[in-house]
Amino acid sequence: MKKKILLLALKISFNTIFGQSFEGKITYSNSYQSKSPLINNKQLSHMFGTTNDFYIKNGNYKSISSGAVNQWRLYLNSSNKLYKKMSFNDTIYWNDCEIKNNTIKNIEVNKNITTVLGYKCHEVILKSENCIQKYYFNSKFTINSNLFLKHTFDNWYYYLAKCDALPLKSYIETSEFILESVATDIDQFKINDEVFNLPLDLPLRKSEN
Repeated sequence: MKKKILLLALKISFNTIFGQSFEGKITYSNSYQSKSPLINNKQLSHMFGTTNDFYIKNGNYKSISSGAVNQWRLYLNSSNKLYKKMSFNDTIYWNDCEIKNNTIKNIEVNKNITTVLGYKCHEVILKSENCIQKYYFNSKFTINSNLFLKHTFDNWYYYLAKCDALPLKSYIETSEFILESVATDIDQFKINDEVFNLPLDLPLRKSEN
């Protein structure tokens, strides 16, 4: 009996450890709709990429884009900074993620709105002065929102606080464009910490936007 209880306790502990926070990669397919006469949909796709690989482990994440301009974005929990690398120079620009770049007016949560890769998804809508953000999630892909408590840049924490889960689909609308991202592949695995290393040979500069 004691052996069975011990095995059950170990099983619960194992499931709790690996169920608390998703670690791995989600691949998204991106589509764009321009709202500006100065740039069309094809140009947006070329510049910012039609796919991106999103890696996450604990409080760090990295997004690698297929775009000709955007190369990658890296968030490090230790500094609470979002680092961005563009293709047109060797400088890495960063944002302090505790500085808000949007003021939220309203947050709405709706249940069972859509299905992505066979997973039923709930919806979180964030409305601010400059944009509308819609995220669709399934609680299977949970993460600890407390790890991103100070990540208010791009409203990331405000979204996570409502669901504690990674989005499988997102819809972002600004005055200039609409971006829709949909997960096409989900791979849960142990990530090497080196994925989240900043290049040591490139200069860092604070972003102006």
